[in-house]
Amino acid sequence: MSIFETLKICIGMYNTKYKLLREWAYAGYLYNCILALAGNAICPEGEFTAGAVVAIVLLMVSYFIRRKVYVS
Repeated sequence: MSIFETLKICIGMYNTKYKLLREWAYAGYLYNCILALAGNAICPEGEFTAGAVVAIVLLMVSYFIRRKVYVS
């Protein structure tokens, strides 16, 4: 993932004006993390690293905390 893509996703996630854009940014980043996890699990050589799992957990925590703060 390039720096530009990461920047686009961060801008989309922390955008407060367009809620649909934020939802799509979270969905896209989750899709990226799931594919990274699948690629890491399928790869026969090397050992399994937990980077993608940590990214998914942090993404979910960020998503639910953000929803809790802005919904209530």
